[in-house]
Amino acid sequence: MSCERRVKTFFETEEVKIEFCNCDEIEALENNIISAIEQKLDKLSILIKNCYVYSNNDTLLVNDRYNICPNLIDVCNAFGMNIKNVDCSLKGKNYIISDSLLNVLKQLDKEYIFGQRLFNKEVTANILEIINKNILKEEIDSNILEIVRNIKKNGQYTTTRTRKIIEETEDDLLISKNIGKWVSNYEIIKNQLLELSKTTNNILKETNKYLRNGTAEIIYSRARQMGYSVEKVNKGKEIQLVLVRYE
Repeated sequence: MSCERRVKTFFETEEVKIEFCNCDEIEALENNIISAIEQKLDKLSILIKNCYVYSNNDTLLVNDRYNICPNLIDVCNAFGMNIKNVDCSLKGKNYIISDSLLNVLKQLDKEYIFGQRLFNKEVTANILEIINKNILKEEIDSNILEIVRNIKKNGQYTTTRTRKIIEETEDDLLISKNIGKWVSNYEIIKNQLLELSKTTNNILKETNKYLRNGTAEIIYSRARQMGYSVEKVNKGKEIQLVLVRYE
């Protein structure tokens, strides 16, 4: 009498949620980053309010027609902003300004108009060409972006895990059952989220230092414009200002 033996292999899948990072935490990061950018721009507006300012695609084009901001590069560097001098058809000095914090917002899939309250001139075709030619680009991680979009869609990151199951039967009777380990990208995703959070918070800590140094540079610039003698003193990575009085 013969027996019929069969081996059946199948995969079991179930949903897994990563509770480490949720929508509220991402929103808090976004708000902190935007607040940091706005603080920089509020300070910067003191210096460039009499310049022509154009805004497009996360970029400011500042046209200093009368060279009233000779230390604009120093100020932006002190704020931790990205700036470069550009040669173009516009009269005077011209600068392209951006900020690495904008790239973090893009990584978090957050829309934000950079310098919305600063620009005072319409972006014409000529201006757009200048900006696009000199734009300061930074790459974003497409994997992180998809993770963030998943969290915003589901409230927290939702993925699946799978395990392999092998059943052996003889005459329809179960003889053995081998259940494999769960396999998922849980740890990979969790580590990526941890790294994103760590990197972003480090950037925000650095921003506090940049705000202090940038403010010091603006005070230095304004004081010199008003006829004061000011001495910059570097204390480690920070800048202190000393008014110099001649007897």
